[in-house]
Amino acid sequence: MDDELLEIVDENNNVIGIEKRSVIHQRKLYHRSVQILLFNSKNELFIQQRALNKDIYPGLFGFSVGGHVDIGESYEQAALREIKEELGIDLKPQQLKLIKVFPPCKENMYEFAAVFIAYNIDQEPKINTHEVASGMFVPLDKLKLMLQEHQEKFCPDFKLVFRQLLEQQVL
Repeated sequence: MDDELLEIVDENNNVIGIEKRSVIHQRKLYHRSVQILLFNSKNELFIQQRALNKDIYPGLFGFSVGGHVDIGESYEQAALREIKEELGIDLKPQQLKLIKVFPPCKENMYEFAAVFIAYNIDQEPKINTHEVASGMFVPLDKLKLMLQEHQEKFCPDFKLVFRQLLEQQVL
């Protein structure tokens, strides 16, 4: 995983090179990722606990799905691929809605992070245990409480994005 090649981007999100993932993270170079929020028909959000073998935020809770954008991939293509890889769910492009591309910062590992949302996803996830330790659908009120009482159990980028989306009344 550390040796996968990713695109480096500049401050305007234009591709300027290619480098190994480990080098990109070590040097804090700008690159691209996707973060997906999957809601079921009860308006519960699926949150995942990251696998314990992850080099970044192992065992912490976060987005339904997340991952890097591969070389030559669009944000949407990466989102659909990551959903399939991590949860075994096939979505159609029209089921995804791009909410916002968040700018690089320390909390998101210097990634231009495209956040997508999908509703009425009632398919039972088939968790890829190499990527995800566990996951569950959680009502938003309960998730807000979990974040207040146990914020140390959540990834920094998830806390940042979730708070902003609540403030903007997206969720």
